[in-house]
Amino acid sequence: STQSTGGIPPPNPLTQVNSKPGIFTKISQTLFVTKQKVLETFGQVQGSIDPQTKDRIDKLLFINSQYERMFILCSALLEHFRAFTDSQRLLGEHWNVTGMKEEEILTTALVQTGNMHQLLDKQREELIASLQRMLSIVGTFKNAAIRDTLINFERYTKARQEYDGCCLRLEDIYNESKPSREKIEEAQMLCTESKKLMDKLSDDLTTKIVMLNEKRVQDLSMQLAEYLKSFRNYYVSCSKIVQQFDIKVVTDSTSEFKGLMK
Repeated sequence: STQSTGGIPPPNPLTQVNSKPGIFTKISQTLFVTKQKVLETFGQVQGSIDPQTKDRIDKLLFINSQYERMFILCSALLEHFRAFTDSQRLLGEHWNVTGMKEEEILTTALVQTGNMHQLLDKQREELIASLQRMLSIVGTFKNAAIRDTLINFERYTKARQEYDGCCLRLEDIYNESKPSREKIEEAQMLCTESKKLMDKLSDDLTTKIVMLNEKRVQDLSMQLAEYLKSFRNYYVSCSKIVQQFDIKVVTDSTSEFKGLMK
């Protein structure tokens, strides 16, 4: 594997004091990093990413796609619920107005139904507020928390590819016929520095993902519990209101209808 550096002797610390890579070394290093990216893109090599870190990132990306869908559906539910209850209220108002000018037989039915709709409309605020908080939590998670974590992942990926490119270059140097000791130790120094940065960013990324996951589980579970309570309260209240109303059905056999038809 191009990522293996086994058998390479450790760099001599005496040659690393105040040493900085020259311009040609930097250019060469950039070329090998680019080569590493191309090889990864076409699946010819795998990066040196830790399997556990990869699993966490894959899970984070999956969760992000699910939260995108969740946000869209919650937004749609809120919009449709508002439209439904607005129409319900307006229809109730219309029935009340119509009932005042209708035949006596229909007045009671229209007014009662109109009053019922207006009472139902007053029960919606708790559920709407709960849906808005749900949207806020999901939106913050996908737009800020996940995005910030993915930025950290991009930094880690860049550092990892730099390290893998260093290893690729070092291996290439060892394949030369007569590589100089200075060239080898300079390449080893770059590998060491690149690995330190990669490990640091890996630790930072892992910490951030773990904290993000804990926060996500806590916030969403609490909000779902609140939403369920609001959902239940809405339909229980609506059911109690509906049960208060009872409309007498008028048929052509009733004396009132016969009187109206004369």
